[in-house]
Amino acid sequence: MGGSVTQRDVAEHCGVTVGTVSLALREDPRISRATTQRIQAAAKELGYDPARHDVARRLISLRYGTRASTRIVALILPPKFARSAYFTAIFEGVLEELTAQQYTLVTAYADAVDGTIVRLPPVFSHGDVDGLILTELPEELPPLLDHLRANTHFGDRPIVNLIHRVSACSTVISDDETGAYHAASHLLDLGHRHLLQFVGNPLRDLEARRLAGLRRALEARGLDPAAHLATYPLRLGWTRPETAVKSLAELAAAYPAATVDHDFIAYLRAHPEITALLASNDANALHAWYTLSRAGWRVPDDYSLIGHDDTEPMLDTYGENLLTTVRMPLVELGREGARLILRRIAADGDRDEHRVVPTELVVRRSTGIPRAAAP
Repeated sequence: MGGSVTQRDVAEHCGVTVGTVSLALREDPRISRATTQRIQAAAKELGYDPARHDVARRLISLRYGTRASTRIVALILPPKFARSAYFTAIFEGVLEELTAQQYTLVTAYADAVDGTIVRLPPVFSHGDVDGLILTELPEELPPLLDHLRANTHFGDRPIVNLIHRVSACSTVISDDETGAYHAASHLLDLGHRHLLQFVGNPLRDLEARRLAGLRRALEARGLDPAAHLATYPLRLGWTRPETAVKSLAELAAAYPAATVDHDFIAYLRAHPEITALLASNDANALHAWYTLSRAGWRVPDDYSLIGHDDTEPMLDTYGENLLTTVRMPLVELGREGARLILRRIAADGDRDEHRVVPTELVVRRSTGIPRAAAP
């Protein structure tokens, strides 16, 4: 065919609508496999070039002040996310889902000074993305959203925030309240009656949900949370996996990269009724395990210990993970975030949506009966 082949040419050739061609070229499940294959074969035969078509469509849209899809989604992650099992799992889920839907994923990060966004990658200012997925803390999200909404080339494009629930955009979170409930129930069933939860910011939605789950488990057994649940502030650096002891061999060797929180040891000695600890994440649990070991206490003989996320193991001499933890479905959370951003892109202008994915308690060998109940 002479000139540039369009989707309308393919539609006329196949005797279907342009919308059907568009869906078939994206392998949308609403179109039968046979029809998809027939349309894709015809497009190839006619010489249809989707890249050339998209560029032309975008130029026309810009000329008339309308929006054309780029089939590009941006994902803002911490600059060194590739070193984190937590964030690489989220990235894997987002990438898998977007790739399956023939979207391009662009990873980016935002520069900020004193909470003010000072720079974003050019894909935002050039209008090159259809939507954005984030993993921002609630207190850090407003300035970024304000910056994006004020950009005429981003404007009201859909945004999905993962992990933390906020009201300003769509969200996908894990069911941390139920996860904490099952973790506390497991400890209470073992005979523990006084629990300690590490807390960074109790006003943050994620931590508030976890505390609500712990309180619910205690109340279900007739225990007053005010008397049976203690909280301890997270020490700076205790959530960082790169400085945490990750094996019993390292514990025995007094791994030098970890630091001991003597205040925490003193707190536990002042509260001997506490027999079980619940961490903010697995790295936090590993730092706590190291500190307990340096004080002469053993896990789980003296203290039961539960992590949260299932990304950082404590390995025994056989390479088996010992840490009981609440498994966050990070890959599935990334997939659901991608599915949600695509729904929001397709439903341009519709209301924000909020999704919750389930967690799972994984019981290993860092929890046991409390020392007072041991025979």
